[in-house]
Amino acid sequence: MKIDTVNALQRFQVPNPLDGKSNMTVTQSHHLKYHCQPPDRLTIEIGGELGDHITEELTTRTVEALTKQPSIRFVVVDLRTLRDCRVMARVGLTTLQKLLLRRQLRTAWIVATPRFHGLAMLAIGGAGDPNASVFSRMEQVDAWFVVTDSRVQHQLSRFARTS
Repeated sequence: MKIDTVNALQRFQVPNPLDGKSNMTVTQSHHLKYHCQPPDRLTIEIGGELGDHITEELTTRTVEALTKQPSIRFVVVDLRTLRDCRVMARVGLTTLQKLLLRRQLRTAWIVATPRFHGLAMLAIGGAGDPNASVFSRMEQVDAWFVVTDSRVQHQLSRFARTS
């Protein structure tokens, strides 16, 4: 079930590198796609070029998606269509991971390049989330979620026996 798609275009003025005196307009576009896979998985696809002002939009849209689907336990942050990420956009990704950590959601980041693997590790490390990891293929993500789910069920059954 597709929850939300946002395409955004950011325009800002930067100094012209040819003369250093005049300004030129630079345009960056990105997209955020939210897909809910019943019963308990949310996929957030982040693509295009993330600009410096992504934090508020990313957290607002994620909170909306999680509110619509309160049964979410697993989140996939898909960066495979990401082309570029400005420095301040890294703060937005770390803020996203902190939000997911506060909600105690298991998070898998899926990436296509070593550069964005490092970006995902930066977000996870910045949030200090032990329940998040980075993968390069969706099959790895699926297997990790299955192992995680079975481990949680096992711990719950052990706790029920000792109580």
